[in-house]
Amino acid sequence: MLFVFVCARTSAFGQGSGDWQDRIIYFALLDRFENGNPENDNAHGHPECNNPQDAHAYQGGDLAGLRQRLGAIEKLGANAVWVTPLYKGVAAKAGANCGFPGYWAAFSDPYEFELDPRFGTAGEFDAVLAEAHSRGIKVVLDMVVNHAGYGAPLVKQRPDWFHDPRTSAKLGPPEIVMPLAGLPDFNHRNPEAAAYLLDLHKQWAGRFAIDGIRMDTVKHVEPWYFRQWIDGMNAARPGMFIFGELLDESYAGYGKYLEAGFAGLFNFPLRRSLIETFAKGGSVDLAAARVGEMLSLFGQRQCRSMVTLLDNHDVPRFMEEFPAGMDPAVVHDRYKLALTALLTLPGIPQLTYGNEVGMYGGADPDNRRMMPDWAFEPRFDEPDHAGFVQRPGEVWAHLQRLMELRRRLPALARGDYDEVWRQNGGGSPNVWAFVRKVDGGGAVLVVFNNGDSGTGPMRLPLRGHFGGSGELVSVPLEFDRATGKIEPEGKSFAVRDGALEVELAGRSALVLVAKGD
Repeated sequence: MLFVFVCARTSAFGQGSGDWQDRIIYFALLDRFENGNPENDNAHGHPECNNPQDAHAYQGGDLAGLRQRLGAIEKLGANAVWVTPLYKGVAAKAGANCGFPGYWAAFSDPYEFELDPRFGTAGEFDAVLAEAHSRGIKVVLDMVVNHAGYGAPLVKQRPDWFHDPRTSAKLGPPEIVMPLAGLPDFNHRNPEAAAYLLDLHKQWAGRFAIDGIRMDTVKHVEPWYFRQWIDGMNAARPGMFIFGELLDESYAGYGKYLEAGFAGLFNFPLRRSLIETFAKGGSVDLAAARVGEMLSLFGQRQCRSMVTLLDNHDVPRFMEEFPAGMDPAVVHDRYKLALTALLTLPGIPQLTYGNEVGMYGGADPDNRRMMPDWAFEPRFDEPDHAGFVQRPGEVWAHLQRLMELRRRLPALARGDYDEVWRQNGGGSPNVWAFVRKVDGGGAVLVVFNNGDSGTGPMRLPLRGHFGGSGELVSVPLEFDRATGKIEPEGKSFAVRDGALEVELAGRSALVLVAKGD
């Protein structure tokens, strides 16, 4: 069966995203990334919350460690880094948990502008920003306006600034007016609370030369409030890329937050489809149809500013999604297919620390394991490690190569998407092909065989792309396992009568360009 998808809809979404289409975001959960300064490990908080032996407690990661690893992030190929919140956190435990990701802010009135001492100082963040910018890496800082930390001083100082969980259910939708996990929930309809949250975050944007903001728990705040907040933040530091977190696996609620001013949102619906297609070995129809859906809803431009991901710290790792008992070699191949999709589909790719070596991890806090030293720059022949994909160095090299291609081929970052072929079921190979094309930047054809067997010879109609005849050349992706060297040159495939003559091995992908490009 043949499907052709072309979307010509224009959209008001995505204004001002600028060169962020060219960015690849690396997410560093600061406490779990690298401990660069052990002397600050116990600088703040409950003693039981600063314990590397407790997965619910602070492990020691800090700004000094992030700065030390910026070279590794640059070498991998990412050119933006997302850092979890730096607010001073509440000191006490909440049950068995501590606020190690940084989302339990100890807000007070007046606001005391201070970084959590366990993460470092303002000067150390300045040094991270300067070092990152010198390497061409932009920095995104995580922020929260939905809630304060458990027992934050502000809750007692200004109780009217928060929804009362005993009575708030009648005020509106529960996801807006009821506390999330019992965290003190801001009432943004209180003008003083709304102004306080904007003012304190303008202090952060005014003090630090950040390039973007990742907003936490977007769907738990009214869209109208974000219109005011985003306008205020853009006035404080113009040109920031401000995107939001929506964990929903449906696009139903996305439009109202894009209209509120977010330049992009996390693409969790696409993530679910990538899991079902590549991790579960399902039909390519699942992922291809999801891409078609988002394009029809939001248009080409906005889709290129959505933030695509395989996982982050709020969900189990992608590696946990493979069926139990699957051959590790098959998991390896399928994981590389998923990474290839992430780097070639429309959107700004976001990698979570550890994705580059296939880190496993289930529910919180297992998905927030400490990054081991070897994983930052693994050798191609790196031995296997428990809790990581088979042959992690090969996966690292594959991902590095994909990032390089995204930078070298403008169409992979800025190009419109056009599906040209989908074939599945009835004994047919599980194949998906699409073109990314940009005016003046050429065209790229991406072909996936998600089946376990080879396709045999196929003819893929190109629907006018690349002309009616000639040759396409594959861009080398694979590495020789004996030498660790990438294939020296691509393979040529004939185009006759507007169709590509091609054959793919099982669980493989091709990235092709016109000969001479």
